[in-house]
Amino acid sequence: MSTILVTGIGGMGLELAHLLIEKEYKILAVSKDDAKLDELKDAYPQQAHIVPCNFNQADSFVDLERIIKDVSNLEGFVHLAGVSMGARQIEDLSEEDWRSSFEVNVDAAYRICKMVVPIFKQKKRGSIVLVGSPVGVIGAKKAAYSASKSALHGLGVSLASTLGEFNIRVNTVLPGPTITGMTEDWTEEKRKKIAANTFLKRLTTPVEIASIIHFLLSEESSCITGSMINATAGSIFGGHS
Repeated sequence: MSTILVTGIGGMGLELAHLLIEKEYKILAVSKDDAKLDELKDAYPQQAHIVPCNFNQADSFVDLERIIKDVSNLEGFVHLAGVSMGARQIEDLSEEDWRSSFEVNVDAAYRICKMVVPIFKQKKRGSIVLVGSPVGVIGAKKAAYSASKSALHGLGVSLASTLGEFNIRVNTVLPGPTITGMTEDWTEEKRKKIAANTFLKRLTTPVEIASIIHFLLSEESSCITGSMINATAGSIFGGHS
């Protein structure tokens, strides 16, 4: 049974974990959300191995690296962990919020890729899925979030170009507006307004994103690498009436 490492066990991450276990994968779940980790472990005591980890603390990666080396049949890595923080005006954006955004959104992916790629190279197969954001392409009012997600996409394409010869695929998924832990405080009015500015006139669901990630991890997508999957319901192209 193959094992997939998944970071960020929030709403979308938990949905992905459920789907992957249903598809007969094991999960190495890495998150700072202890409640969600416990929920996952209680539901799947045999299939889910949980690892509490705070990506803003460099020491957390020491234990994680040790655990990864002991995982049997690791064949995939999904970086779902992400934070959106910081002031909108650049003069008000603190260096702490800027650094924290990159530590979680990009640096953690970089560090974990360094851990898993040697394993994948030895197997001559593996799939890495980085979960970005359309604002990494079109910009946003939160510069730290947008810049870090743009960097994540650059990391993904660069890895795809150097790892393809080892049969390691790397792709980035751009979810559309989705109700997750990061956006659950949106009012109904805001949800409707955002949905109206998509081609499909609706929000994206965590189940849909989980299904796309599963596809990119599977052999059904064996020729897909270096891709940026637009799963935004058309919202990436801007507002349309």
